[in-house]
Amino acid sequence: MEKRNIEEMSDHELLMELIAEKRRNDRLRYIRYGIIAAVALFVIIELSIWLPKINAALDTYYSLVNEVQSTTDSLKNFVGKIDLSILNDLQDKMGDVDKMMGNVEEVLGKLKGILGMFGMN
Repeated sequence: MEKRNIEEMSDHELLMELIAEKRRNDRLRYIRYGIIAAVALFVIIELSIWLPKINAALDTYYSLVNEVQSTTDSLKNFVGKIDLSILNDLQDKMGDVDKMMGNVEEVLGKLKGILGMFGMN
């Protein structure tokens, strides 16, 4: 439809043009509202599908975290019950073994020196 210049239009034609333009704007507004409502409905449906899955995953995660914490607590209790005197005795024995190895190395060094005097290495 060809647009005419406003000065050439009669009052009735101007009024009809304004009414038609308002109706077009109303239709576009209704279409826009319909699209917004459809998108909102789609988002609500998607959230209703995905939120339970996300909650289930989070519940699983938190239960695993609780399980790890309880295992860590039991391990702490177990380690706390270990008799540290056994570890101290073991450390003392290792010190004694180190001293004995030092003595053996010293004796071997002397023996090597003696054998060296006789030309035997």
